Amino acid sequence: MTGPRLKSISIDGFRSINTPVELRLDAPMVLIHGQNGAGKTSLLSALELALTGSVPSLERVDKGYRKELANYTTGEGLISLRVDGLGDEFRDTDIRLTRGTTRTQGGLSEQAARFYSERCYLAQTTLSQLLAIYGGEDASIDTPLSQFAAELLGLDRLDALQRGLQPAKDARNLRPLAPTYRTLENRREALAQSVAEATTDLKRLDARIADARGRLDRIRAGMLEIGGEEGQTAESARLAVSAFDDQIRRIEELTRSSARIRADRAGAGREEVVTTARKREAEAAVWLSANSDRIQHLLLAVVSHVPDVPTGITADVGADIERLADQLETISNSAAAAVAKAKDAERRLKELDDELVSTKTTTDDLDRELSELGREAPDLAAALSTVIPHIHGDDCPVCSRDYGEISETPLAEAVHERIQAITSAASRLAEATGRRTSLAARIAEIDRERELLVAQLPSESRRLEDQAAAATLAGLVAEASEVLPIAREGGSLLRQQAEAVRLAAGWSRSDVEDDLLSQDVAVLEDQLGIASARTDSSADRLASMSLELGDRRARLTAWIEQEAIASTVQRELMSMTAERVEVDAKLRAQVAARKRADDAFRATTAIRRSVGRIADAATDARTRVVAEVFNDKLNALWRDLFVRLAPDEEFVPVFDVPVGKGGRVRPVLRTRHRFGDDGGSPGVMLSSGNLNTAALTLFLALHLSAQPKLPWLVLDDPVQSMDDVHIAHFAALLRTLSKEHGRQIVVAVHDRALFDYLALEMSPAFPTDELITVELERTSDGKTRYSTARHGYRERPKIVAAAA
Repeated sequence: MTGPRLKSISIDGFRSINTPVELRLDAPMVLIHGQNGAGKTSLLSALELALTGSVPSLERVDKGYRKELANYTTGEGLISLRVDGLGDEFRDTDIRLTRGTTRTQGGLSEQAARFYSERCYLAQTTLSQLLAIYGGEDASIDTPLSQFAAELLGLDRLDALQRGLQPAKDARNLRPLAPTYRTLENRREALAQSVAEATTDLKRLDARIADARGRLDRIRAGMLEIGGEEGQTAESARLAVSAFDDQIRRIEELTRSSARIRADRAGAGREEVVTTARKREAEAAVWLSANSDRIQHLLLAVVSHVPDVPTGITADVGADIERLADQLETISNSAAAAVAKAKDAERRLKELDDELVSTKTTTDDLDRELSELGREAPDLAAALSTVIPHIHGDDCPVCSRDYGEISETPLAEAVHERIQAITSAASRLAEATGRRTSLAARIAEIDRERELLVAQLPSESRRLEDQAAAATLAGLVAEASEVLPIAREGGSLLRQQAEAVRLAAGWSRSDVEDDLLSQDVAVLEDQLGIASARTDSSADRLASMSLELGDRRARLTAWIEQEAIASTVQRELMSMTAERVEVDAKLRAQVAARKRADDAFRATTAIRRSVGRIADAATDARTRVVAEVFNDKLNALWRDLFVRLAPDEEFVPVFDVPVGKGGRVRPVLRTRHRFGDDGGSPGVMLSSGNLNTAALTLFLALHLSAQPKLPWLVLDDPVQSMDDVHIAHFAALLRTLSKEHGRQIVVAVHDRALFDYLALEMSPAFPTDELITVELERTSDGKTRYSTARHGYRERPKIVAAAA
């Protein structure tokens, strides 16, 4: 495939699609199948929304459709689209939807989005309305078809020319735009006053110009006294100042170098420095021989415990070992703390287990006591208390039986004793219940603490590792503490060695540097044209050059300041001169304006007549161009497409191009018999199936007529009320559009047999050709399920006829 191509789309939670759907679209032909309600239209609407930011087919039904785009059950959705080959015309799109979404942004530019919705995508609902949208005798001048004609033929400039020139054809519309005689008279009076004012302005400007020229002459004289090279400008002077600054900085650098050389030589003598360097080297070598192995062994031992361990012994070895000792001690303390914490957790866990056993035993004893005390009903004591006032003697007020027959204790006394026993049991029951509740809360508290301890307790292997690490780190801490004094001593020796070597090398280097410095000073003197005694020291010669350069720079800076003042005065002079020229030109123009005003009215009538002729010519040209294109080109294309799909239909839909009001062209839809006779509108002359065919071929004709900004065709169930012959021709037309015209085609159908037929007809016909098939379905629980397959070219086996 070449040119812009749809690549892939991912959909989740959009309209009827309630599960993630991820589809590859990067093939010349994509066929989509699904029963009604399976999600075909939702898939194509998601594609249009991601490209254009809207779904016009839904907008025609409900302006607030965006609020309902997210799936009802999920409440939110996501659409991700990827496109190849459009560059800045498209940005990868990820649209997030929620219930109540009011705005969406597509990936295409506004112009490309409109082209896709009108020329590339044919929605299922649009197919049945297409002829009504584009046709009809009662349609206004600005029908969609008229707008398409203007876009296709580039008539915008002619239309703008007509609208702009139309008022000139009527003097009543033109009169407010032209000056009247009274206006001209007022204009002459105003011009006379303007001439007097302009004369005064000229005299004032002449005085100011003379003053500015005098000041400029005085400034130039002062600049000559300061001095300066011939042809010198402010820019060249600033560059010279910058060069002086660079040279001054160079002198300062050389001065610092001279001072450093003198400082290097201010110490001990050459022989003393060399002897000291040799001594320090010997002392350092003895220390390294005795201690380097031990220190290296320590460094290797701590590599696995401490980050950034030095790899060798330097003058900072004392600080390195001290830092390692501190880090080792910190890590060792952390390891020991972890071991101690684990032991404390084990001890506490054992204490909790013992307490849990004891508490559960006490709880069991209380449960048994509560069971025994519960047999006594506390309510019985209250009932017996109400009976006592009714007891008179030993006769029971409840059953009238003589209590004396079964006991020698009086009935009233026996009831009192029973009440006391029941009351005592109730008190013990309340106390035991409170203790049982407290113990249950404690058991729950113990269980929670045990869970926390068990979660924090490390494994047995981890505890052993921590113990071993703690022991190892403790040994390393001790070793580092022993090595630290030795390392500090060695670091001191190495630093003394480095300093002695540096001083010895400094003497040799300073001799070379002094010679080089003297040469640099001589070169700089030659560049500046400054002569000096070569026997003087470099420092004296540099000081002399610094004074000379400072004086030159000061004079040049003063010249630049005067030049800036002169430039300011010069600009004022130029501004006043330009103003004088402007006032003088204005005066001349005002004098000439009176004559032009007199001539203007006489020219108005001639101009208006010329403008009217231009407007009429523009109308005639527009009428001729639209009629020629619709009659000779677009009708031929539509007829060819319609006849291919409906070869047996006698009436063929065409564009009729009558001239509207004001000479404007208004294309409408008609039919024409194959023998040339005119017919009625397509809705009257064509069957239902051929009406759909006419709408489909109208859409394809408009698509092929426009400049192919987006070489895509997306058709939602385009085969409606078509018989098998129409379908076969439709498949052949799709194959032609895909293979010969380079269109990427996406077709959705609900009929299974039609899907299988189109898949067979559109199967790849050459090695680089491909076909993608997608099948959507709705499961029993309402979920969206899909499957996709990519079909490549397969060479058919050749059949060789064998001779009988």
